Amino acid sequence: MTTVRMLAPASPAALQPVRSKTVEFPSNGGSPRSQSSTPGQVIDASIFDADRLALAGGWSKIALSGPTASRPATAPQGNTNSWQDPAFVAGPGFHYFDTDLNQIVVSDGSVFRDPATGNAV
Repeated sequence: MTTVRMLAPASPAALQPVRSKTVEFPSNGGSPRSQSSTPGQVIDASIFDADRLALAGGWSKIALSGPTASRPATAPQGNTNSWQDPAFVAGPGFHYFDTDLNQIVVSDGSVFRDPATGNAV
């Protein structure tokens, strides 16, 4: 399942005390769900929940996330024969939060690189 690394909203001390915030998700025939947060918390939310967390809860989307083995494929520009969903083909500048490495990696169009060092990862 595709996930998105999310950062919980801040709670400026001058405006309000630090407290948790809860976002409710409709049941769609199942049990209703919710996601609570405290400032600075990060989670990997399903791609289906990410927009609701961002719009209703003020969460920030960081990048698609998951283990190294689930990174989107990199494909040469103009490769129209890729079996991958084009939305998840990592072109140059594509950011991915690798949960095995616990860091953001960036595609150069051919390989993923550590943005701090430029090394292939």
